[in-house]
Amino acid sequence: MNAAGDDVLREVSARLKSSLTPVEAVTRYAGDEFVLLLLAEGRDECLLQANKLAATVRQPIKVRESTVSPRASVGVAFFPDHGNDAAELLRAADSAMYRSKSIRGGSVQVFDPALAALEIARTAMARALKTAISRRELFVLYQPKVSLRTRKVQGFEALLRWQTADLGVVGPTQFIPLAESTGLIVEIGEWVLEQACTQAAEWAKLSPDVVVAVNVSPVQFERADVPAIVARTLKRACVDPRNIELEITESTFMAPAALPSLHALRRIGVSIAIDDFGTGFSSLEYVRSFMADRLKLDMSFVRGIGCSRADEVIVKAVIAMRQALHIRVVAEGVETADQIDYLVNNGCDEVQGYWFGRPMPSEVAGSLLTQPQQTGVATPCDTALERSTG
Repeated sequence: MNAAGDDVLREVSARLKSSLTPVEAVTRYAGDEFVLLLLAEGRDECLLQANKLAATVRQPIKVRESTVSPRASVGVAFFPDHGNDAAELLRAADSAMYRSKSIRGGSVQVFDPALAALEIARTAMARALKTAISRRELFVLYQPKVSLRTRKVQGFEALLRWQTADLGVVGPTQFIPLAESTGLIVEIGEWVLEQACTQAAEWAKLSPDVVVAVNVSPVQFERADVPAIVARTLKRACVDPRNIELEITESTFMAPAALPSLHALRRIGVSIAIDDFGTGFSSLEYVRSFMADRLKLDMSFVRGIGCSRADEVIVKAVIAMRQALHIRVVAEGVETADQIDYLVNNGCDEVQGYWFGRPMPSEVAGSLLTQPQQTGVATPCDTALERSTG
């Protein structure tokens, strides 16, 4: 730690000491962490004191020629509820302190055994996910996208799945956010792109116009050079860029330098789709700033067809916008004949959902490219994992 940092720690230590009674104690535990022993009549009094201490620490500190405003993340453990000895109490308080850091820096959090158990499970899952690729536990399934004009498969969305001997089947809604928060999504995302590009090259031999869509996380745009990764992966897989589409969410536009990266991807020749369209806060602004090749209408609106006038109006409006801007629209989550009829009557281009097929292994998916699509036949694959976030 530099000299300025040492000055801050000394001032924080002095403030904490001056706030305690003679029978209470404070010690520097590690780095910028302090441990305090407080005596109080009950929990409420202790928490009041903890909040006062946090407020004391937050007061600005003059350090040489600048002013620093520290932020105190406080974890509290009570004796004997959370431990009968110093070691147990320290572990409990430490767990609460890290929760304070993760949810809202500067807050005071009391140890919660249930939350601690969840954090232990999350940590174990993160460790397992880190080795999932090398252990061959990750795999990709493909869900068909069907043209409403020809009723034939135009392409597929590559959907990541994870199954491990220790944890069993882990749903993407569980492990994708974990991969994003830990940064593992960068390595995993590149692996998925590699699988999808290799598969697309094979399918292009049967159907030259097939398009395989791959989800790209906002975290990948923040932490990696996505255009460079895509370019070298396309070259390695010997696949034509027109056979690959990258699906992004509206939140991707908030990533630093996202727009330049998206324009660079366009120059490479891949197409871009905005996924879950309509669920963000500024969808029209995003469409204006970057004219995507496709909009994927979120399934929450598609499910409202036939039972929600508002959802039907939104679906119709998005399709009308597509016709004016020459952007193709894909409706996600299509499961009924009524939904199909409404989408056909209003000019939707493509659909994706259980009505035409669940996510399936590549060998099953490939057979659909040479066969007429049978309306209403759902392939019985991926029954344990009903919905992917990508």
